[in-house]
Amino acid sequence: MGIYILFPIAAGRWDGAFDEVLTEKERARVRELQDLTRVHLELPTPETLCCLFTRSILYVSAQGDVSPCPFMPYRLGNIKEHSMKDLWQVHCKGLSLELKGNCPLNVAQYREAIEKHIDAVRLSFTYSDSESGNGNPKEPGGAAGERPKA
Repeated sequence: MGIYILFPIAAGRWDGAFDEVLTEKERARVRELQDLTRVHLELPTPETLCCLFTRSILYVSAQGDVSPCPFMPYRLGNIKEHSMKDLWQVHCKGLSLELKGNCPLNVAQYREAIEKHIDAVRLSFTYSDSESGNGNPKEPGGAAGERPKA
């Protein structure tokens, strides 16, 4: 049994609330209090990348919407329209960001870069669908970078 501490993330009801997230100094102070036998902090640590950037996770909602992280308010696509393999490969191929020690949703410039990345992933499927004749020129569910429907 242990205690798991998650730092605030500017997502969900706190979407874009950058003033609510901990500063680097505040996160460092919390980490000093960590007792590795019972208290665990979420990743990323100051030395590790967020799971989005390690290309180690995709989140699939109950509706089939796929995003790079459960906290991410943007979707790459939907497994009812594209295979997980295709979504994973296009996502990983185009991802060229790196951030250590913080969630990228908590940093405005990284949030914008992630939105552009997700737009590019979705656009690649829009073009491939329209060129192959499979699917509509515009992906059902809205424009690129659109938040999943609740």
